[in-house]
Amino acid sequence: MGSGKSLTISGLPRLVYVADVPVEHSTSGSGLLYRLLQDYPADKVLIVEGWPAMSQPVRRLPGVAYRQFALWPKRGRTRLRGVAATWLALSAASNAGRLERLVCDFSPEAVLTVAERYTWLAGAQFAEDAGLPLHLIIHDHWLSLLDAYSGIKPWLDRRFGRVYRRAASRLCVSPFMEEEYRRKYGAAGEVLYPSRP
Repeated sequence: MGSGKSLTISGLPRLVYVADVPVEHSTSGSGLLYRLLQDYPADKVLIVEGWPAMSQPVRRLPGVAYRQFALWPKRGRTRLRGVAATWLALSAASNAGRLERLVCDFSPEAVLTVAERYTWLAGAQFAEDAGLPLHLIIHDHWLSLLDAYSGIKPWLDRRFGRVYRRAASRLCVSPFMEEEYRRKYGAAGEVLYPSRP
């Protein structure tokens, strides 16, 4: 993925997907991920979806294992949205050890994530800690969608840039995004056009 080399099915890495975008046969990013992974060998991919953004079982990839990963207690929403968003943005990566315990029986060889909300931060940290290649999909400007306090956003942007540069592949949804991120973060990406499912 992203290397430009043709791989045989047997040469594909054991891939763990870790993010808040559900992988299901539906619309938008979920449909894109479904199409991206639908021909991947079912025994070589594990889907770890962040709670509460879970796929519907009838729309999942056939034969693929799905697991849930919650960064915060499953008690619903809070009125302290800005506080919660800031805490999640700052603490998500510290959950990499919990994530490692969740996927260790799968023995992943690569990590795929989508920079949306917070679970991707745990996935990126897990990939770094485990020395695994990280494949990063960016379909929106991550920081602009966060409700975190504006005072921490420059730090979060630097953190995103570090992950972006370190990724084995960077898949952007438009040429404009790829050009802007290459200019801003100093690393070239590839264009992964979204399309209708």
